[in-house]
Amino acid sequence: MGRIELTAEKFAELFGGKPVVDEGDDPEFMRILQRFIFGEVFYTGDLDDQTRELITVSVLTANQTLPQLTVHVRAALAAGCTPVEIREAVYQCAPLIGFPKTLNAQHMADNIDIFDFALTEEEMTRINALPQKPYYVVPDEPPAFATRRMDYSQQA
Repeated sequence: MGRIELTAEKFAELFGGKPVVDEGDDPEFMRILQRFIFGEVFYTGDLDDQTRELITVSVLTANQTLPQLTVHVRAALAAGCTPVEIREAVYQCAPLIGFPKTLNAQHMADNIDIFDFALTEEEMTRINALPQKPYYVVPDEPPAFATRRMDYSQQA
C-alpha cells in the first residue's frame, strides 16, 4: 500500500473521514502535511495509535495549537484512549509548560465534553492506593536558627 492509501486508511480510523483533497486555503500544503503525518509518521516504529495521539495531545497543549488540539482529542478517543488518559496527559504537561497553558487545553477539551464522566469506586480506590510523597516536610520543632535570639548590638 502506498503513502496516499495509508493516509486515507489512517485518516478514516482517527477522524472518521477522508483526507483533504482540494479544500482550504492551501490544499497542496494540507496534502503534503497529511501524507507525511498519517502516511509515514504514523506507520514508523512500534508505538500504537493511542500512544501517538496522547503524545500529540501533549505537544499540541504545550504549543497552544488549540484548534488542532480539539481535533486530536477526538482522534485520541477514536484510537481508544479514555477521557481519563487524555485528561492525565494534559495534567502531566502542567508543571512543565505552566498551568495557564494547560487551562487553555482543559477549556478546549471541556468544550467537546470528553471530561464528562465519573470515576468508579474501584478506580478511586486504585488512585487512593497510589504511593504519595509530600512535596515538603514540616518539622515538629522549628530549626534552631529560627528561635535563636540575635544580639544586634555587636554589629558595626
